[in-house]
Amino acid sequence: MNIENFRLIQSTTCSGILGRPAFTIDFGTCPNPNQPPGTNCIGAALSTNNISYIYSNFCNITSGRYTLTDNTINCNPTYWLGLPQDHTPNDMNGLMLLVDGNPNPGVVYQTDVYGLNTSFKYEFKAWVANIGQSNDAKPRFRFRIFDLSGNLISETNEIEVFRDQTNPWKEVAFVFELPRGIVDVKIVLENKNGNPIGNDFVVEDISFTPCYTDILASYTGTNPIVDIAEVCNSGSNNLYFRWPTAGIPFNNPVYQWERRSQSNPSWQPIVGATSNGVSVQETISDVYYYRVKCYDASNPSVVLTSNELIFYVRKVISTSNTQYALACDPSPIVLSPDYQLINYNPFANNGSLTFNWSPATNLSNPNIANPTLNVPPLPVNNNYITPSAVVSHNYSLIVSNNAYSGCSTSLNQTVKQSSPRPIAVPNIFTPNGDGVNDFFGPYNLEDYPGSKFEVRNRFGQAVFTSYGPTYQSYLWNGLFQGVPQPSNEAHVWYLTLKGCPTTTINIAGSGIIQSNFATNTILLVR
Repeated sequence: MNIENFRLIQSTTCSGILGRPAFTIDFGTCPNPNQPPGTNCIGAALSTNNISYIYSNFCNITSGRYTLTDNTINCNPTYWLGLPQDHTPNDMNGLMLLVDGNPNPGVVYQTDVYGLNTSFKYEFKAWVANIGQSNDAKPRFRFRIFDLSGNLISETNEIEVFRDQTNPWKEVAFVFELPRGIVDVKIVLENKNGNPIGNDFVVEDISFTPCYTDILASYTGTNPIVDIAEVCNSGSNNLYFRWPTAGIPFNNPVYQWERRSQSNPSWQPIVGATSNGVSVQETISDVYYYRVKCYDASNPSVVLTSNELIFYVRKVISTSNTQYALACDPSPIVLSPDYQLINYNPFANNGSLTFNWSPATNLSNPNIANPTLNVPPLPVNNNYITPSAVVSHNYSLIVSNNAYSGCSTSLNQTVKQSSPRPIAVPNIFTPNGDGVNDFFGPYNLEDYPGSKFEVRNRFGQAVFTSYGPTYQSYLWNGLFQGVPQPSNEAHVWYLTLKGCPTTTINIAGSGIIQSNFATNTILLVR
């Protein structure tokens, strides 16, 4: 009897071929196999990192305890099922984990498994037996698989094991898939019964077995399977396949390699790639995927598909940009270049980015991403009419990914430093189309890039909102959704300056304030 096909995080079945176990826990062998008849061989205690129960050096244990024994015949002959040996075939001296479940549900046993492979799925398997009395509380537990950061990968439902004297060992098995980049996991066995009466069981032969696809793809022609490759900007790879079994299931096999990418997720055949060891060249940065399909020439409808290979063609990209620095802003000028590393393997060590600014003049450090530009401040401009001269500070930056030679980009960064003019806001305008005073907006607001100007009607609706950047884009024409607003009606305007904590704002009819925010009314007259 198998206990299988539980509800999983991602329910899967092995549609390929099971290989040899990649990992097995059989709890070892009796340290002293020459025991007198009618006695038990007891194994050494497990590490406290692996088990939360209390160890006993004898097998007639009580609730909350465990031991490792080669049989259970003489452990509790009045109540327990006597197993003459562990589950492992032909292993008369093998040990099994004997547990008397305690009343506190929780972790019983756990262990880490290292060096798995994301190219294929794995079958988890464990053998368990209920050795308690039929009318006792039955063992109820759950197996769970986590990554080493504590994220759940897969799990069984709660499993209740019935006593079966004729066929006591029951198989717990399910197939799971590793998340990309996760090759080390933790197996956890949890007691879910919470009853000290009964709840007695043994566990043996915990294993992970690879569930291969019918045909295996790799970047190498030999073991082990290599399914990830990385370059910068462009590169090539050879694609290989092999069968996981000695025989090929087709008399006249036909092979076809296929390709898709992150930007074009549809699988497409690679022209001419119909053999083993084909070469592919990628010249555009992207994440590429390859697989091989195989069928018999006489029956193309029956197709076997390999696992996927991934090719990360990374690239450092950038965009030249301009920053604005205002004389009224006391905060330091910090260069903020626009760059990023794209299409890299998120599960690998991708090195670091290095920076080289040129020239180094007035920079706090030319070898960091965001140096401070130390330039003399400009005098405050109190002239409402004449803009101050703009001082441009021009730099170039090379950003490199030190994981690969030549993996770099360059950009230009300009800082335009100026002293903005004071702001003036009228209190009346006449949008009647006569070409005089037809628009309303703050004068000189374009000197403060990114500032917000908004007008609301008497109902609180925003009839006009603008972030510039030009003087014309800050001007309201007296319309709302294409409809002229009522004449002789006051509207409320709001002005939020960006870049300066305070500046001179001259509001017609109300006077001058020093602030970065102002509000008042505008009278619309037609």
